[in-house]
Amino acid sequence: MKLALLLEASGLADEVGLALASTILVHFIGTGQCVVQAIARTLVEKTPVGILYRRDKAVLSMARAQLLDLADKIAFEELQSYAKINPAVAVAAAEVIAHQNAGDLQQWLSAPQNLKAMANHVYQLALVEEAIKAGDYPKP
Repeated sequence: MKLALLLEASGLADEVGLALASTILVHFIGTGQCVVQAIARTLVEKTPVGILYRRDKAVLSMARAQLLDLADKIAFEELQSYAKINPAVAVAAAEVIAHQNAGDLQQWLSAPQNLKAMANHVYQLALVEEAIKAGDYPKP
């Protein structure tokens, strides 16, 4: 900011702006890459928001892989009786079971809100299984 104010005060702002624009244009013509885009990409990669975004994306990918692996081993339709113990099981069960039966669970889980619904469904099932294992409830 100080440099811009100094350039404006000295009357060189127009010349420096023209030189920068010319340099950017020549660089784009010569390399086919926009310098401003490269600078913006570098800044986004180095900022905390960019770092958090990449980490969140990695966590979501791992969660998706684990849920798909679990879905290959379990038929969620057979666990609907758990809703007698925990009514929250029934909330996401219908949608998850429909996609599991249709065979498009992997595609359905590509949306983060669906991944969240599936993870909640699995969590509710795990709560019921822990309660059954602890002897709080008989197996339905």
